Amino acid sequence: MSTLKVQEIQHTGGTTGLTINSGGVILQPTKPCFRANKAAGNTSISNNTDTLIAYDTEFFDIGGYYDHSTNYRYTPLVAGKYFILARCYFTYSSAATENLVLSIRKNNSVYARNHRYSADELYGSVEVTTLVDMNGSTDYLDVYGLVTTSSDAKYYANDYYGEFSGYLIG
Repeated sequence: MSTLKVQEIQHTGGTTGLTINSGGVILQPTKPCFRANKAAGNTSISNNTDTLIAYDTEFFDIGGYYDHSTNYRYTPLVAGKYFILARCYFTYSSAATENLVLSIRKNNSVYARNHRYSADELYGSVEVTTLVDMNGSTDYLDVYGLVTTSSDAKYYANDYYGEFSGYLIG
């Protein structure tokens, strides 16, 4: 039986890949991950039209792969499998029955989707999670929302109402 005793593993260039603390916890300080939401307020959304959700405020972005100012998309330059979460809150004042839909898109095609049917309420939160394989060069993810049969819908993705986040799992 052999034992390797180290506190840190580095690349030959000096970048720390992982550390092991005295409790045996493995820390990976440069593992790609991000979390973003919308700065504040609400945004109008057209009836029955997929609309890009603008998560424009980063809480963190290890690797710098999330674009929070132009395309609102995650393009990790590290290939692998990622856990992704998107959440958004929708409101509307019409009494019509509504379908609230949230989609995670990969390269502009729906990859994962969840919806909420809301017959009596004038609001609703939708969340979708998925595992996705990314190629580390051109694959990207973004989030779209859709509300049906309403002319006055809005989305909220600020504070605890909304989030777009993910991390490399392997």
